[in-house]
Amino acid sequence: MIQNYGKIIAIILVISAGVNLYWFSVIIPEQFSLPTNYSRSTEFFGKDKIVGEFGGSFNEETKHQRNSLERVVKLDGDILKIEAEIVSKHVISDKVVFNAFDSYDVDRITKKHVDSDLYYAFPSNVEKTSYDFLHPVIHRPTTMQYVSTQIIDDLEVYFFQCAPSINDNSAAFPQFEGKTIKVEYSCNLWIEPITGKLIKMEIGWDNYFVEDGKKVHPTQIGESGASDLFVFDAVKLAKYQLEILNIYERILPMVFWIITGLMILIVIFTQRLNVATSKGIQSQLEIQKQTNEFTNMISHELKTPLTPIRGYCEMLRDPKLLGPLSEKQDKAVQNIEKESSNLLSLIEKILLVRKMENELFEIIPSEIYLDDMVTEFIQKLSKEISDKGIELKIDVKDHEKITVDSRLMSQVFSNIILNAIDFVPKKNGKIQVSAKLDADNVTFRISNNGPAIPQNESDNLFKKFYQLDTSLTRPHEGSGLGLAVCKGIIESHGGKIWIESNSEMTSFIFRIPRRK
Repeated sequence: MIQNYGKIIAIILVISAGVNLYWFSVIIPEQFSLPTNYSRSTEFFGKDKIVGEFGGSFNEETKHQRNSLERVVKLDGDILKIEAEIVSKHVISDKVVFNAFDSYDVDRITKKHVDSDLYYAFPSNVEKTSYDFLHPVIHRPTTMQYVSTQIIDDLEVYFFQCAPSINDNSAAFPQFEGKTIKVEYSCNLWIEPITGKLIKMEIGWDNYFVEDGKKVHPTQIGESGASDLFVFDAVKLAKYQLEILNIYERILPMVFWIITGLMILIVIFTQRLNVATSKGIQSQLEIQKQTNEFTNMISHELKTPLTPIRGYCEMLRDPKLLGPLSEKQDKAVQNIEKESSNLLSLIEKILLVRKMENELFEIIPSEIYLDDMVTEFIQKLSKEISDKGIELKIDVKDHEKITVDSRLMSQVFSNIILNAIDFVPKKNGKIQVSAKLDADNVTFRISNNGPAIPQNESDNLFKKFYQLDTSLTRPHEGSGLGLAVCKGIIESHGGKIWIESNSEMTSFIFRIPRRK
């Protein structure tokens, strides 16, 4: 008995450890990666002035609007091909004075260019150091140097500046063909350090003519900065993402470990209660009292924490609430939701077995049409059956009333059919369900073409925690409680359940009175 409870604790720990490992190794890093549908539009406003001729004075200063658009055009694993276009127009004349188009291959996980060690975007958990960059807005490779920590609208940001650099920019001024023109760029960036998101940006440029390696005359000077609307939206989005990360990194893992601890405590408590019962230490009245307390504790302390887990899963999968998930994220959330349901099912089975053992179990019979009942039970499991491509045959022709506790009978069908789904072959799996009425009884038969069950094991399968394969590497999951629950429910109806198995089909047969 103690060994069986040890197996349950091991199952709980393996499930919890697996979920947490997957969560922190796959899901959390995904939050910091560039999304597969990455796109960003940045709006800048600024001013500039240019000379009319070599050695001449500056023309009148003009204001310009500069827009950049980045978007993913191709996805190859974790490699994004990003196209970026920058267009600068004079505000009054709407004349295009600058237009650049480039494409980049970027690793969405590291946020670095594939063909170099340069960053395309800041990584998560930004450090107070220097980063080598190549970004379309800055045009050329540059080093971003940490300067200070500042606050923008109650959001802490790191302030970075471009390292001084001089580059040839002659191609940008075809009107001065034959002249050598150099440019000195300056840029300031404000970055939210945890997510690495850009909050604010300012750039400046100083173009000048060069002769014999020396600066001789100015060509053009200008500056540009992100609009107030861009900064407002960036701050709002960064704060929202920090809240989501708090849920991912702290709240959900904490809830998982609370559930794990409570599950272990419940199993230990149950084991000790059974030991005490077997030794006759406590009276039957005390046992019933502790069982009731045990039931109440599980309902309140264990089932209640499962609610936020499933609620968070629904929130995460609702694109209207928290935005769309990537394929990996959606799959992970589905796994979490599934494992939460498995834990809840395990709790309910333990509770039901305890009630049966202490004769606190009761049925609430009601009249229901036989064919309608079976159809309703099968429909609840239709998705699991269709997902595995299983051929299902139903043979229930009698439209007559029987008296059963349909809620408990639904659990019998669910336990047996889910076992069948788990054991039938991956290809050509078959499940057959039939029900026959006679004068006094109704006989159900649920058959599948899974592996045959040895005759000497048939009775053992209905014992608590019994499994044909007890190895740690067994391919089929289960607590060993499902069939014990089925036996208790059928016998509480005054019926009997047994197994018939051969090389072709394995059948679970149970017979109950038509009237209770």
